[in-house]
Amino acid sequence: GVTVALSAGLGARSADPVYLGNDQQLPFSPITALEGGVVFDRRFGSLALNARALYYRTHVGQDLIFNETEGRNTLASGTTRQGALLAARATNPWLDLAAHVTYARATFDDDGNLVPYVPGWVARFDGAVHRALPWRIRGRAVTASAGVGVTWVAPRPLPYSERGEAIFTVDAQVGARWAYYELGFIAQNVLDAQYAWGQYNFTSDFRSREYPTLVPARHFTAGPPRQLFVVFTLHLGAAAARHGAPTEPA
Repeated sequence: GVTVALSAGLGARSADPVYLGNDQQLPFSPITALEGGVVFDRRFGSLALNARALYYRTHVGQDLIFNETEGRNTLASGTTRQGALLAARATNPWLDLAAHVTYARATFDDDGNLVPYVPGWVARFDGAVHRALPWRIRGRAVTASAGVGVTWVAPRPLPYSERGEAIFTVDAQVGARWAYYELGFIAQNVLDAQYAWGQYNFTSDFRSREYPTLVPARHFTAGPPRQLFVVFTLHLGAAAARHGAPTEPA
């Protein structure tokens, strides 16, 4: 159940048209990429297990980095991004668990500084269960499901050697299905965490003083608060007709 994989590639990326003037030629930005890892895929009775671990490295001759004052990506020097990924998923007829952790280190080639806005660590866990309940309605089974998702993002590097704040959110859902009909309840950001989704650090001035400040200041876009949803789904088609078929005439 173990597979070893290795891949390498050469490519190029065209420049943003905003940098091209009349009759001007701009060379492509070369890209080199390398990736290698191990994949484990095997069944243990009713349990299917898949896991993978890999290392990657990508070099871009001239990268595009978000510029706060321009409000868009602008050309920068070359960058090297490398890191690793660990991921696993386990499933059986009533359970589905998945988790992954990613490490990334992105640096500029000219000075070795970290590339802004690239988090060093990102982790995610998802778990779900779905089972047929012990009772039936008009001969059709009722299937219940529940799930939870957890996300963690490490503090991102920001311009001027600053660091942002970590992000931690929890989502959940429960639902039930009978025949063609399904009713679900979804809660996003269950803990109602107050966090900054987009985090920036640059000089800005709103003419609040006679002489504008040149000191960088922290700016952010707020992450969404707790959100609750009620979802009703009507399933159509042959697959829906087979789901929860009655064991006896209704």
